[in-house]
Formats: sequence, C-alpha cells, structure tokens
Amino acid sequence: MKHIGADSASLRPASPTLGHAVELWRAGNGQQAESACLSLIAQGIEELDARGLLAEILCARGEFAQAAEHLRHIADMRPRDAASQRRLGDAQFAAASFAAAADTFRHAIALDPRHPRGHNNLGRALACLGLRSAAIDSYRRAIALDPAYAFAHTNLGIALAAQGELAEAVASCERALASNPDIAEAHATLGDLLLRLERPQEALSVAERALQLRPGWAQAHLLRAAVLRRLHRLPEALESVERARSVAPTASEALALRASLLTQLERFDEAHACYDELISLLPDSAPFAWDRAMALTLDKRFGPAARGFARVLELNPDVSFCLGYLLHTSYFECDWTYAHRVSEGVHAVMQGKRSFAPFVVLALTDSAAAQRECARQWVENQVPRRAPVWSGARWRNERIRIAYLSGDLRDHAVSILMAGVFERHDRSRFEVLAVSLRKPSTTPLGARVLRAFDAFIDVSRQSDLEVARLIHQMRVDIVVDLMGLTHGQRFGILAHRPAPLLVSYLGYPATTGADYLDYILADDFVIPPAARELYSEKVVYLPECFQANDDRRPAPARHPARRTARAELELPTEGCVFCSFNNPYKITPQIFDIWCRLLAATPASVLWLQGGSEAAQRNLRHSAATRGIAPSRLLFGNRVPYPEYLARLALADLYLDTYPFNGGTMASDALWAGLPVVTCSGEAFASRMAGSLLRTLGLRELLTDSLASYEQLALRLASDPVQLAAVRAKLATNRTSSALFDTARFCRHLESAYTTMVERWRDGRPADGFAVAAQPR
Repeated sequence: MKHIGADSASLRPASPTLGHAVELWRAGNGQQAESACLSLIAQGIEELDARGLLAEILCARGEFAQAAEHLRHIADMRPRDAASQRRLGDAQFAAASFAAAADTFRHAIALDPRHPRGHNNLGRALACLGLRSAAIDSYRRAIALDPAYAFAHTNLGIALAAQGELAEAVASCERALASNPDIAEAHATLGDLLLRLERPQEALSVAERALQLRPGWAQAHLLRAAVLRRLHRLPEALESVERARSVAPTASEALALRASLLTQLERFDEAHACYDELISLLPDSAPFAWDRAMALTLDKRFGPAARGFARVLELNPDVSFCLGYLLHTSYFECDWTYAHRVSEGVHAVMQGKRSFAPFVVLALTDSAAAQRECARQWVENQVPRRAPVWSGARWRNERIRIAYLSGDLRDHAVSILMAGVFERHDRSRFEVLAVSLRKPSTTPLGARVLRAFDAFIDVSRQSDLEVARLIHQMRVDIVVDLMGLTHGQRFGILAHRPAPLLVSYLGYPATTGADYLDYILADDFVIPPAARELYSEKVVYLPECFQANDDRRPAPARHPARRTARAELELPTEGCVFCSFNNPYKITPQIFDIWCRLLAATPASVLWLQGGSEAAQRNLRHSAATRGIAPSRLLFGNRVPYPEYLARLALADLYLDTYPFNGGTMASDALWAGLPVVTCSGEAFASRMAGSLLRTLGLRELLTDSLASYEQLALRLASDPVQLAAVRAKLATNRTSSALFDTARFCRHLESAYTTMVERWRDGRPADGFAVAAQPR
C-alpha cells in the first residue's frame, strides 16, 4: 500500500501576466500554459511563480523529475520558506528520489518543526527507503502535532502492518477513519489487515467501502478479489480481478492473481496463458516462475513443471520447498536426472532448511526424523496455530459426534477404504458427519459415501474460519482429518482448533508436524513404540492394523481360463508377470534397478506397470534398455473401472511394492484380489504400510527389512512356481479369516479409540497415547 497524504501548496497567480498563464492552464490548454511559463522564465518576469506553475503542469503530466528541477530553483531562492521545501520534497518523492526527498523534508522540518505535514511527508520518504522504524517515529510526531491528522494515522497503520504489528495497525486505520471516513486508502489498508487477521467478512465490507469511494481504483478491486478468494468465492474473485485489469491491464499483481484463481478453478489452459504473459513481462521473477510451475504440477503436466522448478532454482537457489518439487515432478515422469540431489535435500532439511514439502519427502527418504522436520517446517510456514474457535468449553452430546474432514469423499483411495466404516458406525452411540471440502460426487462410490453419513456438509465455498466456527457450532467432539498434508487440504481449519479433539488418520501416512493436532491413529508396526517421539501427535494404537478396509468392495475375480484372460490383455501366458501399479513418482532408481535385475534373472518374465504419462513410459523403457532389459518386457496398463482393475490384478503372479513409499490402497487391492505382495519395510510410517497389511494377514514371509532381502525373496518366489502357489493359497485362506478385511471388527476398534479420547477429554485429562484392546473374535 502506497503511503499517502502529501502536502501541496495551491497555486495563486501573482500578476495579470502570470494570471494569463494560469487561465490557460485551468482552461485545459496545458501546452500553451507551458509555453507562457517558459517565456516568462526566459524574460525573468515573475520567474519564481512561473516556475511554480510550470512545475504543477509537469507534475500533472507525470514529469516529476523535470518539475523538481524548477522547484529546486524556487527553494534555493527561498531558503527560509518551509512550504517551498515541502513542495520540492513532494516532487522528488513522486520522481522516486526518496533519499533526496527525505533530506528536503528534514530541511523543511528544521525551518518549521511544528508543521505536521512535514513530519508525515518525511515518514513517507523514509518508509520507501525501508527505514520503517524512523518512518513510524515521523508519523507519530505528525499525529502528536495534529491528533486528527487522518493521512498520518493511515500511513502509520501501513508502516505498522509492514512490521507485522497488526493489532496496532488496525487501531491506526480505525483512528484515521474516525477522523475522515472518506479516505479510500485507509479502508483498503484496514481491509488488508482484517484479511491477514482471518476476518474476511469484515475485510469484504471494508474493501467494498473503498471501492465506493474510488470505483476505478485497481488496488481496491484486487483487495476485494483477495478477500473473496479467502472466502472461497472464486468466480466472484475472478470478476473483481477482471475489473482491476480493465483499469490497469498490464499490472503484474492483477495478472498473477488472475492466473492463481484460474488455477484454483482448474481452468488450466487460461492459467498457463496468464503465466506465460507474466513471465514475458518479468522473465527473472522467481515467484512468478514458481507459481507457473505449481500450476503445471496441478494440471499434471509434470515434465514442464519440473523444468519450471529447475528455472526457479536458477533464479533463486534458496526458494523454500523448490528442490523437493523438482524431484517430485521429475519422478512423476520417471526422470531421475536429479536423483543425486536427494541426500543433499535430506541433509539440508535436518539443518533446518526448507528443501522438501511434507508429502514430497515420503517418496524420497524413509527417515521419520526428516519427515517430521519437513512437516514442522511446512506447518510453521503455511498454517501455524491460529486463534482457536474452541477454547475449552465442555459439553456432553447424547451420542459422540464425529466429523470426518476431507476433500476425498468421492472416487478416491481414502473412500475406497473407508466407505464400509462410514456405513457401519454404531448410530446408537455415534453421530457421523461429513465435512466435505468438495461438492458431493455423483459417481456410484460418491453416492454411496454420501448416503453413509448422518449429514453431508459441503463447505467448499466457506473460509477456513467459517468452517471452524460451523464445526464448533455443531458441538463436534472429534474432527478426524482424512487428508493430512496432501493436495487440496485445508489445514487452516484445524489450525483454528474447531473442536476439543483433532485426529489425523489414513490420508497422510506420516506425522503432520502440527502441535495443534491431538492424535494420530496407527498400529504398533507402522509406528513402533520406540519411534513415538518422531510424531508430533499422540499415538493411538489400533490392535491389529492401522488401515481400514471395505469388505463390500467388488469381490475378487476368479479366472478359470487364466491363460485366455492374460492373452486378451497381451500378457504372456507363460512366465512370471511382475506387477506394480503404484504411482510412478514412487518408483526410485534403486527400486527400478532391482526390478530390472529380477527381469534379467527370470527370462520369460515381464513387468506390468501403471500407465502413467507417455513421457514416464518412454523414460522407463529407456532406463530398462540402459540396464540391459528389452523395453518390450515393460507393459503398461491403462486406467479402467475399479472392478475391472481388481480383476486385472488377479492375473499377475507377484506384486512388487515400492520403497521408501509403500503402496497403501494399492497393496490392499492386490491382497484383496489374491495377489501376493513382496514389500520392504523401513523406518517411517509410509515405508511400513504394506508390512502392516501382511502382518495382519499372517503373511510375514512376504515382508523384508532390506532391499537386498526384498530382491532375494522376489526372485525366489518368481523362480519357484510351487512355493508361489503355496503363498497364493495361504493368502486366499487368510483373506477371509484374518482381521484385515473384517470391516465391522475394525469399526468397533476405531469406535473404542474415539470413546477413550472423548472420555479423557470429558474427565479433564490431556491427550495422551494409548492402545486399544482387541475385541474377542
């Protein structure tokens, strides 16, 4: 926000000759008025007043440096006239000569120390020089001389806001408006402050008042757009940006906000065009290069995104989280050009540098300590603890009220696993609400999830604070966050402490690093007791497996004519079909080395992978060729409906898990389909998920603790059809008898965890870790 309120003397003609020039100027004949002034100056007739009028004409045209030359002449001729000094300072300020302006204003104050506008104007110059503390002192001197000086109060508010002193800044703006309610800049500054203080509804009213005062002010339109964006009223926000651009079409701030809004609205082609225009205007802007790369990532254009993040690091090697996104997007295309930088990034994280975003790090290292540090850094930077909505009140609902918070209550892995749990909650003891960050889905799974809740509340158009207040008004006992730090999360809702108990579960297999979350649900395999200190939440141990599973999902396929079914999918009818449908970004060069060695050791085998992008397939084939494997031995499946996908899994022989980010839902799907999974378990939650499933199924023999043993086990099973058949038979038996796919049993254990949490809270005891006892079978 530009500091305002310059002191300008009004022009008064000194003689009929000068009066003629003034009349020309007032009549709109600027060129003739300028010529008259130059003639007077050349003749030495009324020179100082003529220079004063000429300076006014030049300022009106934006030629401030030329105006300052004439005003300097006047000030030199009138060295004891403070008003002349102030007028010169104003022109120097307008010409962006802030140091010269500050010196001139100091001279004016020395001549007239009790003139409040002199102090205000000095403050403006000092603020532009980055000398905020000195500027604040100058504004306060101006206010001491004139307590009703609205412009000085406004400028003080702007300076205090820049220093992060938001409460004092709000008070300054409110005092300015009490003195003069018609200062648009004061309203705009106050609106920006209220937005930063998470008071968006108040900020919207103030922004709209600024627009009433100055309807054509682009900055006020942009403020309104920013407020509407915070309120998740994205189409309206975009309209305000368009109004701002109609006033200042090339303003980079408006163009950047438009691009960001279009990205949020998933109008990616338009967003990319905006970013291209921004980059053409400011090719060396690291922030704009970053925003463009993030938009490309969300549009799943991972190759261009990776090149974008590389460009960001060229412009500024210290941009927070950029190295992690460079690795993440390039790994999505199985491009391991930057893989050598993983250890560098992990080391930097442990030194306190923001190298990796939380979700990104899960596929790069199995260090639970590094993952916690990444999460802590992210939360501290993006969503620190905010003013709580719930502040200690206690209540006792007839039924424990649970709100599942998620944007994934649709065709998503979380809903595939949780749908049966939502349906089976004991409604005599629990009221189950969905607080959805997206509109309800009309797909079969989406409709099923919608029906499973007592109430499905779409909060996609509400601000974080509004959602937090809504949860509190409903007197929710427990908010279960099913997203964690994944894409689309609204962690700001949790930062406002909307309920007595906040729980992280399932969607994010790691600690959130947020000290305002109470619990994380796990089991003693994914979080061994010795590792509890690496999690910011208190660990609640479920008795068998951390992962919910839905036993009502499509039944595993039976293929009596397996050879025929394989042939139809162009799979070999003989030999081992290795399979891994995990996301491409989970494939590391180390794991791919092992897979290629397995192919080399089993000549009739193939590796069946998720389709991914054309670039990912091309890169994998090239990498296989460089490792001595014919590219034709890599097969890629296209996306198909879920029941067909499960049926395809049953056609493979052995599922090869990824490391350090194991499969979660993918591993569960494979086991449900009767396909054995070989996994390697590491240190962190994400690298122990498949191991937990296998342990629960009684198939520990498929669980390894090193990549060497993982490779040896996979080779042994692929080379021994009898042993592999025995494992498949055991899986088929245990799948129906173990606890892993017993949804009702899992739900009772989950409810026991919720009950204990609520009892502790009602008794006034703080959150603490505990283990849920297994129910008799």
